[in-house]
Amino acid sequence: KERVESVVLLPQGKVTPQQLSQPLGAGARVIELPGVFDDCMRVVEELSENYEVFLLNSKNPVRINGQKSYSYEVAQQLGWKTSNLVVVVPIGNAGNITALMEGFLDLFRLDIIEKLPTIVGVQSDHADPVYRWSMTGNYQPVSVTPSVAQAAMIGDPVSFPKVRNLVE
Repeated sequence: KERVESVVLLPQGKVTPQQLSQPLGAGARVIELPGVFDDCMRVVEELSENYEVFLLNSKNPVRINGQKSYSYEVAQQLGWKTSNLVVVVPIGNAGNITALMEGFLDLFRLDIIEKLPTIVGVQSDHADPVYRWSMTGNYQPVSVTPSVAQAAMIGDPVSFPKVRNLVE
């Protein structure tokens, strides 16, 4: 019987035991690499371009499509009334905020909701390239520094191009 093997790349010494328990508990092989999450992403992108590797991270459009359901659930629970809604979401690799924006846009374009909600993306000042772009109009990756929120310490979010297109 063939089995799909899952491998998770994580920055060495930069994840909590709780974060590490998730992939290990699901039976994934965990490989720790020197550096930060951005470095792991570069390796994963290289692997997916040159080998039979399927990404299941923030860059995967299938994952983004599934995460759109957040928007659908929120809008449905509010009786499709989103005119005064403000949604706050943390930004790491920007997959969650991409999914939320795309989901609400789907509902708006289908005339299911009358108004798009306000979506606020939150970043730490340790890793805030999207915030800086929103303030200056100029996108520049940043070097991250350690934080208690290591999973959000992304200096060059892979989903930023989607976020830029959605905001524009």
